Amino acid sequence: MMAELIRDYTKMTTAAAAQLQRELGVENLLEAWLKRRVPQRGSLSDGSAFQFHGIGCVIERTDDIDLDFDFGVRGRADGFDSWRLWRFAKQFPGKYPELQHLDDVEIALRALSEAGIVCPSGDERDSLLYLRG
Repeated sequence: MMAELIRDYTKMTTAAAAQLQRELGVENLLEAWLKRRVPQRGSLSDGSAFQFHGIGCVIERTDDIDLDFDFGVRGRADGFDSWRLWRFAKQFPGKYPELQHLDDVEIALRALSEAGIVCPSGDERDSLLYLRG
């Protein structure tokens, strides 16, 4: 269940970041945001709204799904932590019934980490986890 949640979350965040890159005309979104070359907030062609924050972005999709992600090393958008996964899972209680509490997400994520399925990037500036391989 947890691996499926991670795959679903990273698929959506990666697609959202790719759409932002295309529509804003920049490759490294984090760098562009930090150097103020892109607006902090705006709308995308599909009606979704975006807002950069700190080292991340929130996408409010027209299907009422909110994606909150931080950019990892080299602008990666496929990183995650327990809080972001939990917030994502709460939007799909029927699909992820066992992951509706933050403690349960933390326990499941720790188990995947101990099994070597998820791992840090290896860059000390990046606190996110990633699917191995």
